[in-house]
This record gives sequence, C-alpha cells and structure tokens, in this order.
Amino acid sequence: MSNARYIDYDPVAGAKAVENLLSMFDANEARNKVKGSLALYNKYVKGMDDVGKLMIYAIIQGGVNGVLGEGLPGGGKTRSVEVIAAIIGGRKFIVQGNPDLTPKDIMGSEWLDRADNRWRVSWSPMARANVVMGDEFNRLNSRCMSVFMSPMSEGRCTIAAPHSDGVDEDGNVSVSMHPVRTFLCVQNDVGSPDTNMVPPASYDRFLYMKNFLRINGSAEKELLMDESLGDREVLDRVAAERLLSLDEILAIRQWIRKNMRVDERFIDYQLAVVRATNPGTPEFIKLWRDNPAIRPILDSIESGVSVRANMALKRACQVRAFVEGKDEDGVSPRQFVMPEDLHALAHNVFDHRLVLSNRAATRVGPGDASKIDRFANDYPTDGTITLEQIVHRLNRPGKNPILPGHVTDVVMACLDHTQASDWAAVRR
Repeated sequence: MSNARYIDYDPVAGAKAVENLLSMFDANEARNKVKGSLALYNKYVKGMDDVGKLMIYAIIQGGVNGVLGEGLPGGGKTRSVEVIAAIIGGRKFIVQGNPDLTPKDIMGSEWLDRADNRWRVSWSPMARANVVMGDEFNRLNSRCMSVFMSPMSEGRCTIAAPHSDGVDEDGNVSVSMHPVRTFLCVQNDVGSPDTNMVPPASYDRFLYMKNFLRINGSAEKELLMDESLGDREVLDRVAAERLLSLDEILAIRQWIRKNMRVDERFIDYQLAVVRATNPGTPEFIKLWRDNPAIRPILDSIESGVSVRANMALKRACQVRAFVEGKDEDGVSPRQFVMPEDLHALAHNVFDHRLVLSNRAATRVGPGDASKIDRFANDYPTDGTITLEQIVHRLNRPGKNPILPGHVTDVVMACLDHTQASDWAAVRR
C-alpha cells in the first residue's frame, strides 16, 4: 500500500490509524456498528434492505466487490449510493450514462498549463471517490464501459498522459483509489432503446448482481407519508448519525480476513458447488449422472462460475458470517463460515456469471396432468429450495424457460452440507 500513489490519502498514516484500531478491536462492538449502519440505511432508503446489505458487505470485503444492477429509472438507485456514501463518511461519484461521453469525461485528462508551460493531469472525482455509480451503464459506449474495469478490479485509475511527470513506459499515469471503495453500475433493461450489450466477460468483474424491483406498497406508502425522505437534507441527517469511519471499515476488513475461520471442509463444499456449475469438471459430471431428472438444466449450461468469482466468494462468506452468523444457540455470533453463508449469497454471486444456451430461454415444459400440483409457483430463492421443487418447476406445462437461477438452485439443493452433525468439529 505504501508504494501506491494516491490523491488525498496518506497510506502510511492510514495504516497507523488502522493498527491503533486493531490493537483495541472489539468484534461485538464492530458488528453492532455494521448492523447499526444497515439499520441507518433502511431508515432513510425504504424498501431496499437487500440492496443496502449487499453494498455494505461489498465495501467491508474490498477487492473484487462491484455490484451490477438492473432496473427501471426512479427506483431509488442513486439515493442508495448517496446514502451509502454518507453512512461511511466517504465521497461519491455518479456518472450518468450517455452515448456521447468519452473516457476523459469519466477518468480525467492531460492538459497544458500555459502559465508555466507544463503538462498537468486533471483527475475526475472518480480517483478520490469511495462509492462510484455508473447510472444507465449500458448506454455508455464500449470504450467508456472499459474505463470502469480497471478501477473496479485493481482500484487504480489510469489515463494516457505521455507529457506528464510519473508517466510509465506505455505513456500512462496512474493513481490508486482509496482502499475503501465499491462500484454500483446499473443498466437499463437489456434491449431497451439506446442501450449497448455489456460483454458477458465483463459481468465476472462484478461480485454481486441485483435486480432493482419496485419497492413494496408499505415502503412506498412510507415515502408518501414522509416526503422529506426524498430531500437533499436527508444526507446531512445520515452523516450526523453515521457509526463507521473509513479507517474502522479497514480495521474490520483486516480482522475478518484474519479471524473469521474458513475450515477445510467448507472449502471443499464451496469448491464442489462452484465447480459443479462448469461443464466438464468431475463435479459437474457426477451431478449429471446422479440426477437424471434435472439434466435439462445441466445440459443448458455453456459456462459457469469462474475461479476469480470463487476466490471473491470466500471473502464474501466471511463478511456475511461476521455480520449475521449465529452459533448453535441461535444467539451468539460465530467466528467461522458455514454453508448457510454461501446459500444466502449464491444467487447474487452466481446468476449473472452463468451463461446458458439459446435454447434454454425457449424451453417448453412437457407437463404431467396426473401429477398433483403440491407447490406454489413462488419458489424459495435463498438456497432452501428442494430438489423435488426444482423438478416440479422444470416439468410445469407451457412455456417454461431455464434461467441461470435454476442452475444455482440445482447445485444448492443437490450439494447440501448443512446438517449440524457435519459441522460439529468446526464449531469447536
């Protein structure tokens, strides 16, 4: 960290501050502050609890932690970013996607200062931001989309500046972003006017995917009853009530990585789940052979979850376990990761990375008139769906497309390692 070049951030002073916080670290107090921050988000952003949770998890986790969203305008996406930035005491940078934007508009540019005849670099606010939003991301052209990729993956902003100081051998100048950062890139509905296709490979650079659905009626009523929640002054109220600082987030991140235990049997479980989404692996072949009833789902997979995603998933599970994990008594926090942490995050991590064949979207179920419909049409999406429910859904009559979420459900249901007896040794 100390060798990186930053703007408005001293990594040496930051490291000392984090070291001081860790010397007197109280895990329960830190956990309560994170939960309090989630409650603060829910207080000022109505009906989007799961969005706030994913974004705060991502900020704590660090590394590959971008969030890709999809949804209609006016649903609260920008307000979410503003409130999250205020909750952590950080800076925000919002890019409104337009086809005529250039990379310089997003990242910054080199310019000649006539006063002393020297070339200088003007960085955009992205280089200083802790929360970056690419709104209507898929309205950007491909060059502008690519501008987001390096900061998201590497935490570094780079521009062509061949005449400036600090230039590398390729004629570029780079600065590192603050170590506490996350990106939220929200695309319009795919295929809507003036949109460009986001390459599937780029999806893998986002840790989480979230569909921004319309908030429920009770939350919308709360907004109508208290219109002040839509005012700009709300952000000042959030900042006044915030519980976490950027240094505290870094301290929590380091503590989690060092102290939230990931047992080898959880690693084996995670490997089995992720590799089972990739055709050709022994795990996939065994799943296919052992479960003839769900072969149509498995046969539709063209590519599965990547190694990069697998590595990020482990850290995501650590964060989730730290914030929400409960021990056997259902009350005490636990200090180790369990399959339930993976289950809670699987759809948000897996679904946008799974690539299915074209025929999967047009599949028509055969139906079975003799079978009694024992299940509702709304199936669990939290990892608790059963194999029987999956088979029932697969065989419903009429148009019955196979979606990426069905693949996630399959591996969750068929590779179930959640029995308490399996994890007794881990608890000790």
